[in-house]
Amino acid sequence: MLKSKLLAIAFVFASFTPAFADSTCQAPKAPSLPPNGAVITYEQLNAAADQVKIYSQANMVYKQCLDKVITKPENFSREQWRSALQAYNQSVPAEKDVWTRYEQVSSDWISANQSPKN
Repeated sequence: MLKSKLLAIAFVFASFTPAFADSTCQAPKAPSLPPNGAVITYEQLNAAADQVKIYSQANMVYKQCLDKVITKPENFSREQWRSALQAYNQSVPAEKDVWTRYEQVSSDWISANQSPKN
């Protein structure tokens, strides 16, 4: 299981290597999270957490790529620079949305799986 997680993380980072080479950055795809945390297993909750972690790491790589464009405007066209700045500004709410959805899934799971109080 650990090998598959490490392989997935390595795959995400490897997929961004060409982006650095040609000065274009690719936004990571948001994970597909379960719509209702109350009906998933503990393993599915952990898998969702892993997906969010991988997404967050990939989003950090994406923002670092965009930073290379934003901080060196002399190396890029005005359109490329504006596009990178706009993409960077959109990456923050996109990541927040993923975390908000995961927090809801987690909260639903906890509510559904709490032991009853005596």
